[in-house]
Amino acid sequence: MAVLARARCDELERAWDNLAIQPQFDWLRRPETGLVLVRARAGGTGALFNLGEVTMTRCAVRLADGMTGFAFVLGRDQRHAELAAVFDAMLQGTDDGASGVLRFVTEFGIA
Repeated sequence: MAVLARARCDELERAWDNLAIQPQFDWLRRPETGLVLVRARAGGTGALFNLGEVTMTRCAVRLADGMTGFAFVLGRDQRHAELAAVFDAMLQGTDDGASGVLRFVTEFGIA
């Protein structure tokens, strides 16, 4: 999931456009944007403190084959969250769609 969350939306769009078959899905949770609290440690190893809040968008989908995908991405890009959730669901399966997404993750993966 981290690779999908860190990928740029245009990379996800390109991967989506290159899929042989784009899967049908139902919304479990439409993309919605909110705030999450970021915590940090003083000096990297010290006591925890609340650094501040950042915007985050979340989404959940269910594919026609029953696989479920979730996405949590920083920022307000709802399309990014939607695509990440669909790809996450596709990675749960074993069909050609999963292998196509796996190729994307390998090609654009962020270590």
